[in-house]
Parts: sequence; structure tokens; C-alpha cells
Amino acid sequence: MKKIVIPILILASIILALASQTSQEEPTQIKQTSDLSLESEIKKSYPKPEYDTRLDIDPRAKEWYDISDFDEAGASNIGALYYKNIKDYEKAEFWFKKALSINQGKVTLFNLALLYETIKR
Repeated sequence: MKKIVIPILILASIILALASQTSQEEPTQIKQTSDLSLESEIKKSYPKPEYDTRLDIDPRAKEWYDISDFDEAGASNIGALYYKNIKDYEKAEFWFKKALSINQGKVTLFNLALLYETIKR
């Protein structure tokens, strides 16, 4: 029974998150002062740790790291490296949450759900 309930709860969470995201999307605008303060808050909530040379397994990792303070995909890609390749689940969770603090992207939500399923949280 538990094996069925957990995936259903994860799927329901993802669907709810996606539904709230799509209903709130607005056209992209030029960055305003409030956007800059939000970026500052993200940096405070999820301060970027020093670059981990284990990430060098992917040649794009340094680029992703450099843009990860403001780019959801960059932070999410680092999380994916930690999750899939390095198997450092604690760091993977940090980077997925950092990515979600920037933007709640579908792929990041899905990867975080897979991570939680892997570590049985």
C-alpha cells in the first residue's frame, strides 16, 4: 500500500505546483528593483558553496555553477550531477531547492521528487 501512496502523493504535489505555476505566469519583463532584491534573498537563503571539483565530470559544470545564483537550470543541472553521477544526495537536495527558489521548473520538481523517492523521504 505504501509503495502506491508515496508516488501518488509525489505526483499530486507536482501537479499542484505546476497548476499554481501556470496560472501565475506573466510575460517576461525587464528586471526591476524588486527582482534584484529577490535575487539577493535567494543568495541569502541558499548561499552558493565553493566549487566542488567532483562536478568536473561534466565540462559544462563550471558554467552552470557560475550562473546558478540566478539561473534555475544551472542550479538544477548541478543538482542532477550530484544526484545521478556523484550520488551525494544531500548536496543534490540543496541544489534542487536552490533551483526551486529561483523558479519552480517542472524538471527540477520532478528530479527532487525522484531524489526523495530514492532516499525514501
